[in-house]
Amino acid sequence: MTPTIPISPTIRRSLRAARPSSGVRGAGRFATLLVCAALGACAPAAPAAETADESAAAADDGAATETVAVETVAVDTGLGFLRDREVYLPQFAGGPDGSLYIVWREPAARRGGNLFISRRTEAGVFEPAVRINDVEGTVGGGSLDEGRAAVAVGDDGLIAVAWTARGSHIRAAISHDGGASFAPSVNLNSDEGARAYRGFVDIAVDAAGVAHAAWIDARFAPRGAEEPAELFYARIEGGEVTEINLTADQVDSICGCCRVDVDVRGDDRLVIAFRNTGGGYRDIFRIEAGADRIFGEAARLGPPMWELNGCPVIGPLNVGEVTLWSEASTGKRRILVAAGTDGVYEVVIEDTEEWAIERPPRIVVGSGVADTMLLLPGRPAGKILRGTGMTWTIAVENIPRWAMSAAMVHGRLILLGDLDGEMHAETRILDF
Repeated sequence: MTPTIPISPTIRRSLRAARPSSGVRGAGRFATLLVCAALGACAPAAPAAETADESAAAADDGAATETVAVETVAVDTGLGFLRDREVYLPQFAGGPDGSLYIVWREPAARRGGNLFISRRTEAGVFEPAVRINDVEGTVGGGSLDEGRAAVAVGDDGLIAVAWTARGSHIRAAISHDGGASFAPSVNLNSDEGARAYRGFVDIAVDAAGVAHAAWIDARFAPRGAEEPAELFYARIEGGEVTEINLTADQVDSICGCCRVDVDVRGDDRLVIAFRNTGGGYRDIFRIEAGADRIFGEAARLGPPMWELNGCPVIGPLNVGEVTLWSEASTGKRRILVAAGTDGVYEVVIEDTEEWAIERPPRIVVGSGVADTMLLLPGRPAGKILRGTGMTWTIAVENIPRWAMSAAMVHGRLILLGDLDGEMHAETRILDF
């Protein structure tokens, strides 16, 4: 059956098609962040009450609904310092100690961009912004949310940030003082100086303070092509980088524009999820390494499902001991979840006639490991899912369509994203 979402064989066409499909106008340019409900200056109207038909549709979309009472409030989130700055692809990041950061990109004075980070204090105020990239204007552009910078926060002030630089190199910078400063960035791809398609990097840190990054790399493809592509991994320890091609022995290309997800699990296993190709299918695979950091072979999650000729631009997400991902082999986009590579999976939620999934789920920063919350962007509105393992329910409805990142702070859900080319933030109190 023909999928109902736009599919493109090239990343350039995917980049053009992905943003318009979200219905957000002006998202292709840098935008000024307006902290609307957060400052009480231009608070958006409260979400419209759900109709009987919409309620019925929500109950029939594949996920149980256990919604909680929600109050939209106009309180200060501390983000007012960004009102007069151009920000792009802002996102929250959280640490194991409960710390909260916001990371965003701004256009540089001449060309390229810069990455910035700011930490939220216990008083609810964000500290002065710190530039992450050491060389001005070296961060690559692009409007695709899947191509955002990767951020990992560890113990003792450790923060690792990875991004696609101008010239399509993958770079990373490390902070050991909670984002107050960053060491000079390092190149992760060993063929520095060679121009090739690269991107969709993710990064994680382990208990020993070692950073682990993975990305899509088409260095062996014809110039300008994103496939055939390989899954590359880099270990960053003590400023030294060790790079490995994890799919060197694989005949088929991996999917060229679905974001990779890197996770260090509680037992210190390193888990990398990515979309693979082969036999005409583009399904999610997982490759793992134990404490010795020796990787096994990549294995498919679920049976062969999605027959595609191009990349859907929707990557997987590791959450605890499971992996969630999006696919549309039935003609409807669905979110699936699997714990192992034995072919067993569950459908978390799927499109209905009244509602559709728009982007992959994102972890709500600050939600508990035992009861994680996920932001699921959708049309006409997003949802917050709540759960663990293979079991997920809808906790909050009517999430603004512009919301791309979310955080929980003292029982308040803070949403962050863009609308009509301007950035918005909104706070809601959840009655769990």
